[in-house]
Amino acid sequence: MQNQQQPLQQSGTNEKGKQKLEIAIADNTQAGWIMCEQKDPLQVIVCMLTVVYGFNTVDQRKILWSQLEQLAPKIKIHWLICGDFNVVLTLQDRQGNPITIAELKNFLECYNNLLLTEIHWKGNCYTWTNNQRGDDRVWRKLDMATANDEWMMQYGHLNVTYGEPVISDHNPMLIPLRVPRSNIKVLFRFFNI
Repeated sequence: MQNQQQPLQQSGTNEKGKQKLEIAIADNTQAGWIMCEQKDPLQVIVCMLTVVYGFNTVDQRKILWSQLEQLAPKIKIHWLICGDFNVVLTLQDRQGNPITIAELKNFLECYNNLLLTEIHWKGNCYTWTNNQRGDDRVWRKLDMATANDEWMMQYGHLNVTYGEPVISDHNPMLIPLRVPRSNIKVLFRFFNI
């Protein structure tokens, strides 16, 4: 892939000097993606994370979709792709200012070719607004988290939570990687009848 930088290796250590995490980062900001490969201390790959930014034009986004499709055959592990895709997945993912099928066609083809699934979410359905008033207001679901089958089999129970926008016109996205355990004690009784 042209303009792709060499992976940047970063690792952290704990207070006893034992390695606890290694991350390799590669990016192609011209196409709009950054990828992180996370490994545990035993050098077993935990997951691959790709954060995307879909450019404003259909032609610019075609490069992103093409590069994701080129990366896919090399990724045989849990893969999470999330970010601002700058296009909706379905016509129902927008309100105001109609869009055409042609605008989302390439993204939908990439999504289907990669066999992605959108991660279950909580919060507002729309993740972006143009902040206009009245009939000029537009809401769209441009930000989302998608994953391959390997991710869904292992982490399909996780949810994305969309917060309220604070700094940006986009809603922040949070994916807790641990589900809080409930402290409910279940009483078990055995009756000998």
